[in-house]
Amino acid sequence: PASGSAVPAGPERQMRLLPIQTTANLLDIQQSPDGRRLLAHDWINPPKLWDAERMLLLAELEPPTGREGNTVSSARMSPDGKLIATASMGRVVVWDAASARMIGVRAEEVSQATTIIWSRDSRWLLSCTRDGRVGVSPAKEPAKVTWLGRHSMIVRQADISKDGSLVVMSSRDGTATLWKVTGELIASLGRQEPLRESDPELPKNDLKAVSFSSDDSQILVSSTDGFARVYDAKSGREVFKHSHVIGYRGILTNVQMGARFCGPKGEWILFAEDDGTMKLVDRKTFQPVRDRKSVV
Repeated sequence: PASGSAVPAGPERQMRLLPIQTTANLLDIQQSPDGRRLLAHDWINPPKLWDAERMLLLAELEPPTGREGNTVSSARMSPDGKLIATASMGRVVVWDAASARMIGVRAEEVSQATTIIWSRDSRWLLSCTRDGRVGVSPAKEPAKVTWLGRHSMIVRQADISKDGSLVVMSSRDGTATLWKVTGELIASLGRQEPLRESDPELPKNDLKAVSFSSDDSQILVSSTDGFARVYDAKSGREVFKHSHVIGYRGILTNVQMGARFCGPKGEWILFAEDDGTMKLVDRKTFQPVRDRKSVV
């Protein structure tokens, strides 16, 4: 089926339609900070880089074939729009976003990266793996990797502090952990013991998202148990819990947004309610700021 994306482009921020064609489910569309380029990624085909103003396909980012093929599981543009990273079967590749040229490749010997995450300043690249670890690499050197963590199941998401010294990760096994980038475990957030595959509570305790606040003082973790929790980054202590929905709603078949820090200075937390309301809460006082109606 064909998919289209209405995208603000140019200084006037007008809505424009890109003829993005895909023969598989469209997983993600990202826009560069200047609004001129788009990265589209589906489940089967190589990620595509588009010129959003001229509505032209610029390149297909097809990584080298790994030991199990080259299907891309994750493709992410860096926050500054200069780099793109892809994770495929046994390969992590960093691309120049302007030329679509490969500038760095890591061959995975054991771990298979399934999710790519950039640091907020675009200096660091995190790769979450199926075997419960997170690789930390300089942005342009994916082969220069430091491995952290050892969860019993896949790591869903991770984040790195602004100074590059701390990494937090969340896993399908129901646990979230905070690490020094040197390899020392600082704290387990919430549940201390991981769940097993056979545990009936597993589907209700999958930790889908995790992130640091803008000043790295708090950590936000979103779970399929219907809540998102805020932890103090120094002590690992839970300081706030609010309802948050992750899952399906109506005709939208892939609503997987975690709660998130937001606002001009990162001073709010955004939660998705079951009734379609998005609630903003002050992250210091935990008092409601305002409600927004939505279709999540």
